Amino acid sequence: MRAAREDWFEGQPDLDPARLIFIDETWTATNMARTHGRCQRGQRLRCAVPHGH
Repeated sequence: MRAAREDWFEGQPDLDPARLIFIDETWTATNMARTHGRCQRGQRLRCAVPHGH
């Protein structure tokens, strides 16, 4: 794992800054999951939601 990290670090100067994308995940949290949903009457709503990770 250490060798892979070193290879990645050494390869950074070769990256083209015009092709880099910055993703800001500062405010990403599990409390942003939906609290309400829709389904047919009498049916249980089932949906995948992040759980505290």
